[in-house]
Formats: sequence, structure tokens, C-alpha cells
Amino acid sequence: MATHLLFGLILLLTPTFFGFGLLSKVLGSLQPFNPALEGFIVGCEDRPQPCWYGIVPGVTTIDEANRVLPLYDYYLVVTTPDFYESIVANHTSHRRGPKCNVVLRYDSSPVVNAAQLQCRGVSLGELGAVLGPPLGVESNPGYAVRVIFKQEISVLESGFLGWESFHDPIQIIDLPPRPVDNQYTPSFGWHGLIPAWRYCQIQYIYRDCSRGS
Repeated sequence: MATHLLFGLILLLTPTFFGFGLLSKVLGSLQPFNPALEGFIVGCEDRPQPCWYGIVPGVTTIDEANRVLPLYDYYLVVTTPDFYESIVANHTSHRRGPKCNVVLRYDSSPVVNAAQLQCRGVSLGELGAVLGPPLGVESNPGYAVRVIFKQEISVLESGFLGWESFHDPIQIIDLPPRPVDNQYTPSFGWHGLIPAWRYCQIQYIYRDCSRGS
């Protein structure tokens, strides 16, 4: 009897979860455009992603990047070595309100080999409105979770799925170098904004399933 009740409950809840997942995708696509993300579009009309104001990691040199960014109201704050034997150039936007500062990495080669956007006032849904829906999620034990968009543009999240809605803020967007080499392989697909326990049912390899979350 209990088995029949459980089976009936599963049949009842499955369409509900499917509806929530579908609704989350629709709501994400309806997010208004955030001007803080215009760098993905302006100067990138004829360039492949990842691209930010015409700067393509793996293609654009640091000198070119340093000339381009001031045209869009950025200024170079500091250039310092980092722990990865690279040089980091930090550019800050003068924009008030929502904005994305830019960190460019390069080494002995003059070509920018990675870029990171440090954003304020940007939501997950607004990024999805520009790049399209996420393609998957990368999760490794003991590490932050990475939500992966097209061309391996990704968003870091310290606690798996910390987002509860497409309005939740994001802070760090990583832009890998061209050509994209599948550096981030999705551990599982994107199932929308659903709680972690539901991910455990859909894809058990989610890292916290063994802890009963």
C-alpha cells in the first residue's frame, strides 16, 4: 500500500517539477538587458565568444586590450604578478550602478590568456539573456561549482546551487582563451533553478548527495 502511495506521489510531483524547470527557463529568457553586460556585444559583433568589448582571450594582446578598454570608460588600476606565474592587469569601470570590472591575465607571451569579469548588480538571468541558457554544471568535491554557458563562459558559485531565482546576483564570470579546449566539462546538465535534493534524484553524481543533502 505504501509503495502505491509513493508511486502516486511521484506521478503527482513529476509534472510540477517539470513545470518549475520550464518556468525558470522562460523567466530567464525574459530578463531585461543589463547595460553592465554590453561588453559581450559592443565590439564583438564580428568576433567569437568569449569576447568583451572586442577583447578575445587567446587572440588579443595585452597592449591592444589596454588601448581598447579606456574607450569604454575603464582605467588600469594595477598590474601585478599572481600565484599562477602570470601577470594580472586590473581594469576598473567608471560606470555607476551595475558594472563589471575586468581582470586580464597574461605571461611572457603578449597575448591575453584569460579574462575574468568581477560584476556588481548583475543577475544570473540577465547573463542568460545575453548568452542564452546554461549548458551544464561542473562540480568537484571540495571545490566551488561552475555554471557553464556557451563557449565555456562560466560563473562561479561557492555553494551548489546557491541561486534560488534568476534575479539572484552573480559576481565572477570567467572568460577562457580561444580556442576553447573543454577546460570545464559539465558534470551534469542544467536542470533549471531546482533545489539540491532534486538534483540528487536526477543526477546522483552531484557531490553533496552522499552527505544526504
